[in-house]
Amino acid sequence: MHIERTTTLIVGAGPTGLVLARRLKQLNVPFIIIDKRTQTSQETRSIGIHPTGAAILQCLGLGSELHKHARRVKTGQAYGSTHRLGTLTFSEGILTLSQVITMQLLDLTETRRGVEFIGTEPAEHGIRAFVRTADGVEYIIHAEWLIGCDGHRSRVRDKAGITTQTFDYPDHIIMGDFPESPALGDKAHIYVHRDGLAEALPMSGNQRRWLARLLEPIDTEPTPEDLVKIIKERTGHELNQPPNSPIRIFRPQRMLADHVVQGRILLAGDAAHVMSPIGGQGMNVGWMDAWELAELVVGGEKHDIENYNRRCRKRAHKAIRVAERNMAIGRPSRHSWFRSTIIWLSLHSPLTRYMDQLFTLQRVPFNSATLTRPPETPRQRATAPPP
Repeated sequence: MHIERTTTLIVGAGPTGLVLARRLKQLNVPFIIIDKRTQTSQETRSIGIHPTGAAILQCLGLGSELHKHARRVKTGQAYGSTHRLGTLTFSEGILTLSQVITMQLLDLTETRRGVEFIGTEPAEHGIRAFVRTADGVEYIIHAEWLIGCDGHRSRVRDKAGITTQTFDYPDHIIMGDFPESPALGDKAHIYVHRDGLAEALPMSGNQRRWLARLLEPIDTEPTPEDLVKIIKERTGHELNQPPNSPIRIFRPQRMLADHVVQGRILLAGDAAHVMSPIGGQGMNVGWMDAWELAELVVGGEKHDIENYNRRCRKRAHKAIRVAERNMAIGRPSRHSWFRSTIIWLSLHSPLTRYMDQLFTLQRVPFNSATLTRPPETPRQRATAPPP
């Protein structure tokens, strides 16, 4: 069986895997990136790019393209069931961009698509990974590091025997992207209605994402009319134009791997943790994982690996808690007046600075100093090359 050799094998060419690959390319570290999908996903799920995420893309040389396509959200307006509650200002802003465009910006010609990870076994100075092409051809990749960026159903994680703590929330969310409503401007609008949350988030391409928490799951295929009716009832806003994307219903979940390091196997992004999408934390936390992993691969000592395991899980745990608070605020409530009062008081107090930092992931563990390290002077790799 044919054997290839590299320093790092990345399984999964989603946002996390591609950021990792681009950073390794900057640092002149050999890598192979594979993905079982034959083409990039055309779904537009994650749209929020927080300040640290934007700084990572800037360091990868994608800043100009990012700002060319993205919209900057500087404020969020909060509403109760009957009146406006206040404004939260994001000091550094949040960029919004369709994930389809984000993937186009990140994509690499080096990505081997239609190549599936099958399994792995230990090897001297690394691991052997068994992979299979879409044509059924199997071969081995011998790497110092195997990094699973292959999503919440990660095969890398399963083959490594890493267990997870998983919880399905009782919530169901309906979501769709519609043509922009000019009257809403570049602001995010959050409606904390007595019947449940509704959000209107500005997007690139003159679009706006609308989502709402459902009182009860919809058993049939969701239609635009389902979402339009909910938005009208909770916000008073009428969506008069057809959506630009299929209407989706999903059930949020949280998941955290019990550990993200197993010898030479490392996890990042959704393979390591999953959090509610309310607040847009997941993709950005995955990018922080990827950035730190690149530093580790370049010059990782044993304590660096242990630190990554600790920091990755702590970072995810904090982001999960923030997402859970966001969801709790948006659930139906018979005491919506009390909730609205608390939100009003929070938005008219010095707490707003803390809330800004909390919601934009500036309070999760991340070594931002590495964002200023010149890519032309990587540290000496501490691991020996494969035999």
